[in-house]
Amino acid sequence: VGKFDSVFGIEYLQVESNLRTGITPSLIARYTTGQSIGAKLFYRQQIPALWSAISLNVAGTNSGNRIESLVGPDASLTGVPVMTARLGYELNLPGIQIKLGGSGLYGARNDQNDSSVHQKSLGGDAQISVAGFSLAGEYVRLVDEPGTGPGKTTGAGQQALASGLQVSGYYGTLAYGLATHWSSLNKVTVYGRIERRHAQFEGFTPILVQRITPGLRLDLWNCLAVKGEYLVNREVSGAPTVSNNVLTFSSVFSW
Repeated sequence: VGKFDSVFGIEYLQVESNLRTGITPSLIARYTTGQSIGAKLFYRQQIPALWSAISLNVAGTNSGNRIESLVGPDASLTGVPVMTARLGYELNLPGIQIKLGGSGLYGARNDQNDSSVHQKSLGGDAQISVAGFSLAGEYVRLVDEPGTGPGKTTGAGQQALASGLQVSGYYGTLAYGLATHWSSLNKVTVYGRIERRHAQFEGFTPILVQRITPGLRLDLWNCLAVKGEYLVNREVSGAPTVSNNVLTFSSVFSW
C-alpha cells in the first residue's frame, strides 16, 4: 500500500538505471512504467513437476501506469480506482528460461470529473533466456476516451479540449552477456533494440515513429556499469523528418 511501480508488462522491472541493460527507456515506457498511489497484491504459485510457475499481479490506483509528467498520480477527480493486472507464466528449465505475460488496465480517466470517461490498455510480453542470450519483447495498445469536460489547467492556462488518445507500440530487445570473471571486468553485454509507436489524439494527425538502438554495457567490479548506445530515430509518418539521432553514454555507480 502506498506509491509503487506499475504492474503492467515487464519494463517497469528495469526502470532503475543500474537494473536496465541500456540507457534509454523504450518508446512505450511512458505508458507502462509510471508509479501511482494505491494498493497492490502479488501471488506466485510454483509447479515443480512442470518446472513452471504462474503469477498474478493486481493493483488499484489513483491513476494508470503513465509516467508522472503525463498524468499526475496524486489525485483522482472521480475517486474511482483504476484497476490493473498481469497474469504471468514461467518455464524454468536447467538450460532455458521462458516467461510469458498478459496485462490489462481499465478505469476512469483521473483527469476528468466524469467517471464514465474511461482509459484502458492491453499488453503482452515475452522473455527467453538461453546460453547467455536474452530476447525480450512487449506490445501495448492504449485508449483514452474523449473527455466530457475541458482539458486540465497548465502553465499556458485552461486547455479547451480533453481529447481522446489511441496508442499502439512495441519493442524487441536482443542481448548477449559474456561473463569474464576478471578482477576488474565482470561482464560484457552487447544489445540491440528495435521499436515502433503509433499515436493519435482525436482530431489530430497520427504520428508513427521508429527507433533502432545498438549498445554496449561493461560491468566493472561489482559496483560500476559503463554504458554507451546510439539511437537511430526515424519519423515514419505524420511528422517532418529531422536529424535527431543520439549518441549517449552513462556511468552508474551502485553501493
